[in-house]
Amino acid sequence: MYVEGGDLPGLFNSTQFHLHWGNGSATPGSEHAVNGKRYPMELHILNEAGNGSDPVLSVLGIFIEASNDTGKPESWKTLTSYLAQIASAVDRTKYYRYLGSLTTPNCDEGVIWTIFKDPVKVSQDLIDLFSTTVYINQTTNSPLMTNTFRAVQPIYGRIVTSQVAVPKLLAS
Repeated sequence: MYVEGGDLPGLFNSTQFHLHWGNGSATPGSEHAVNGKRYPMELHILNEAGNGSDPVLSVLGIFIEASNDTGKPESWKTLTSYLAQIASAVDRTKYYRYLGSLTTPNCDEGVIWTIFKDPVKVSQDLIDLFSTTVYINQTTNSPLMTNTFRAVQPIYGRIVTSQVAVPKLLAS
């Protein structure tokens, strides 16, 4: 997959994705907040510039909001199937954009962040599986993996824009 358009400076190849979560669907786990609101989960899709220009990284952030529809969406049960449909999961015309850093060590700067305004709704029971079934090590004697997010950071004078252009997210 790759992403381009929406005022991104070129074509970026999608290289990985990961999730951040709190401790169940009732606690914040997103690394971003909008007007102080945080969500139980946040999906990040990491993309690298195809032409070597600066900055070289672009991350798409998608909020995950809990719903009361047990087992929904069906596609979330098979995460890879869900990701194949990510382009239709969010309204790609509504997003925030800013230049920031990675949220995992070494927290390198030079990342173009695109955070979609509309969250994807996933049932509470499916969100809760992350904090009740994923262990730090391979054994169930290990602690559960919870609160896998970096705290919301001060804005430090960064400019956050809100765009209406549509980035293209295509399978290759």
